[in-house]
Amino acid sequence: MELVSLESDSAKKLVLMEQFLTLFPKSDPGITVWVYSELQDRYRRAGALDKALTAGERILRDLGFVATTVSAELGIASAIKLCRSVIIKGLESLVVESFTAARAFGVEQQVLASLQETYPQFDWEKQGDYLFSRVIQHGKRRAEEMRASAEMIDASGVGGVMAGAAAIRQAGVAAGREAGAFDAPTTLKPWRDRADEILEWCRVGKPGKLLP
Repeated sequence: MELVSLESDSAKKLVLMEQFLTLFPKSDPGITVWVYSELQDRYRRAGALDKALTAGERILRDLGFVATTVSAELGIASAIKLCRSVIIKGLESLVVESFTAARAFGVEQQVLASLQETYPQFDWEKQGDYLFSRVIQHGKRRAEEMRASAEMIDASGVGGVMAGAAAIRQAGVAAGREAGAFDAPTTLKPWRDRADEILEWCRVGKPGKLLP
């Protein structure tokens, strides 16, 4: 490392840093992270984006994160995340809406029985508890993410209809939390209890619908 710090020629310094990592692959993590950080910056300025991404991935791994390089093309990683979110956050929104409405009409037992028959590999009771809790805890941030997803999908020409609807539902639950509709909102509770809280808030706070 002393040779690296003393070298004034940038090209030679780059070579020395690359050699250091080859010769001392198990050196102190702090030193390794510093070297990769320097390499990433130099690769980026040189236009070697693939190498810069690889160096960044190694930095994150050495810091204890799970990281995989997706693409050097801007927007690809975001597209993967936001398309996936239509399913994940959309399912959360569907469950909250469907289960709460079923609870309101007193038909939740029949609805869950039908879902269990159609998708027997999915524990709807247990997942209901979990999915309600995720929306209650993170609805505000998830709504922002789904708005971004809807904008991205609109730009593709497909139209972000489902993403936009999920954003509305997530934001509605977030508004309920901010208004104090949920007891101990960060605690996992049975979904029926959460549905009852939503219905009560709809009755006294936002009659007729749970919208932001």
